[in-house]
Amino acid sequence: MKKILFVCKVSKSTGTGHIRRAAFLSKFLESKTKILFFGDKSIGENICSEAIYIKSYIDIFNEINRFKPNWIVMDRQKNSSNLIKRLKKSGTKILLIEDDSFAGKYADIVWDANVKIKKDGYITGFEKVLLNPKVFDHKKKKYNDSAGSIFICLGGTDINQNIPFLIKNLSDKGLYLHVFPGSRYVEYLKYKKADVKIYNEKENIFHIARQCDIAIVSGGITMYEMVYLGIPTIVWPQVYHQKNNTLQLLEKNIIKIADSKQEILKVIMSFVDKTEKYYEFLSFIKDLSIGNGIKDFKNILEG
Repeated sequence: MKKILFVCKVSKSTGTGHIRRAAFLSKFLESKTKILFFGDKSIGENICSEAIYIKSYIDIFNEINRFKPNWIVMDRQKNSSNLIKRLKKSGTKILLIEDDSFAGKYADIVWDANVKIKKDGYITGFEKVLLNPKVFDHKKKKYNDSAGSIFICLGGTDINQNIPFLIKNLSDKGLYLHVFPGSRYVEYLKYKKADVKIYNEKENIFHIARQCDIAIVSGGITMYEMVYLGIPTIVWPQVYHQKNNTLQLLEKNIIKIADSKQEILKVIMSFVDKTEKYYEFLSFIKDLSIGNGIKDFKNILEG
């Protein structure tokens, strides 16, 4: 049986999508897996309880000696070239996910669905995005003539606290808001009312999303999941890398993006009012099929 070691940096600035990804990838594999988190324990402990928290990258080498993995998967970090070269000396293969540093040339594989580059050792393109396997249990949404329900998820920490702004400006307008605030669940319960429902992280996010007519997300993995489900998706990037994540989908007119509070409300209302642009947009996503990259991921690591 193969052994796979996942390593993730955990902080508010990097979001929580990659933490969730490490959790579902490790469960999807048939190999023996172990997950190391480096950083803020308060952010990741409710998402991936089985993770081991380390204080420095030196602990990675200690874990390699104990666990003896066949692969190390490092997710969304600006890794130093020296670190990757040192890890390679252990004889372990290295796979980097969404790493935009120069360290990629020292890894065996760089997996980045957010870019289109064609280069040896790089697996790219949104067709190869690594989606949570649970999303495949849900069929694409079927549409009606109304747009009364909105799904809102601005990352696992709502780092800029923009969800209260959306609730304030969208509630009491005949719309139903289904809000996933991540780690701010308890804090945001005060916004709950007849037309605003607040969900905790244990709820089935895909089941709830399919009941909605529009999705407002921040540009991480959830963006791809909403597109897979065929839900008209508006992206409001909350951290620097999320705007880069949108470029391929924007190019194909698969999503809409907003960069400010004024712009996000304008785009949302154009969707709610079902303008001509909305139907043009809908025509691009209704038959879209995002590739199942997770099967390729499994075959590479366990093949």
